[in-house]
Amino acid sequence: MKIKSLLLFLSLISVSAFSQDKTIAYRNADNEFIGKFSSKENTAPLPPPSETFHFLKSYSLNIRWRTYMGEPLERYKFNWERSDGYTIKVDGIKRSIKSEDLKEYPDLLKRFEEIRPTRVDLKLYGTAGGRTKDELGAFSVGKITIPSEQTVNFVSYTYIVKDDDLLIGRSGYSRSQWVDSAPETWNEFLNWTGGFKSFNIPTNEFKRLPSEDQSKRIKDIKSIWKQINAIQMQGEIENIEWPELEMINIIKTYDRYKNKKKSKKTESDDDFWNGEDEKVTKKTENDDFWSGESKKNTTVDFWSGKGSTEEEVNVQKSIATATGNQYIGQKEVLTKRITISYYDHGEIDGDRINIKHNGKTKANNVTLRSYDENLSLDLEEGVNRISFEALNQGSAGQNTASFTVYDANKNVLYTNEWKINTGFKGTLLLIKL
Repeated sequence: MKIKSLLLFLSLISVSAFSQDKTIAYRNADNEFIGKFSSKENTAPLPPPSETFHFLKSYSLNIRWRTYMGEPLERYKFNWERSDGYTIKVDGIKRSIKSEDLKEYPDLLKRFEEIRPTRVDLKLYGTAGGRTKDELGAFSVGKITIPSEQTVNFVSYTYIVKDDDLLIGRSGYSRSQWVDSAPETWNEFLNWTGGFKSFNIPTNEFKRLPSEDQSKRIKDIKSIWKQINAIQMQGEIENIEWPELEMINIIKTYDRYKNKKKSKKTESDDDFWNGEDEKVTKKTENDDFWSGESKKNTTVDFWSGKGSTEEEVNVQKSIATATGNQYIGQKEVLTKRITISYYDHGEIDGDRINIKHNGKTKANNVTLRSYDENLSLDLEEGVNRISFEALNQGSAGQNTASFTVYDANKNVLYTNEWKINTGFKGTLLLIKL
């Protein structure tokens, strides 16, 4: 899930969703700027669940900038705190859950506490000037001489700290690192504006400049950096993404626990998937449907994903299946990409599975965990055969896998649980329109 431009404003008069500390970083004896900005707890009521699940309660970013061999060097430490719950769409319905709801289910509470953003991009901005810490007056960082203009004025900057440059831990924990690679040139570091001039330009434009113009621009930017003694730091979240499938699955698993519906299906073949009576036939030598090798003499290779729905209906009538295998059904899909979430819904006892797409193994010998793991696939035009195979039976009995298939818009295409013996499969046909 993305929340574009989650803005953080410092306000002394009005109440905002977040209040933010502005700090000033000073050049120290090692020619470093070390600073921090942070958000505080919400000072306004939470917006309705339809607007946000409001899982981010507060965050802070520690910043350390310096130069090394004439080039900029960056180090960041990101820390965030979660609220006590979130709201998110589950099968098209807004649902909320809090940590307190999960206290009687330690496995779900642990998964809840492990949730962290999968991506965070931060936008930094502020003013900078030449005053030292001793000279600094309230709300003023001083002025510098604007390169090429020889006028004295304020300067301001913007800068995007990308997700690749941050180490994001769980709520309440923080880690830091020096950014592996320095900006390509000073043009890609802080974007400076002073007087009526912007000193940085897009990278593709910079590369098209004659070398002498590039050198002149870099010289001006370095001149600004050398004059700066104080940098006022502010920030906002430019982009944040969350592990939406995991958050959805926590709620769905909670529902299953709460309603005591954990794996009450029978072990008969006819009640294998949702109690639906599926027609099966004896295995013939003409077709080996469950091995993924079609031996029919057709002009179109149906299982390549290029057959028609009509062909699928005809082939379905003569499916050859070993006892325990199951044709799950078919579903039309509009999106090219799907995601398969899977976990062990029974005892965590070492159950292993394979997942195949049109006969090709995509998840090989995977050991099922108590939490969701995800596999993303790109569908081919036409028919796509997704097969789930039980490779073993764990120490507690039958293989107890749970599968949920989502399209690219997080719509559920299929979901179910099984109890199955070693070597048997269930196959779902997805028709990519």
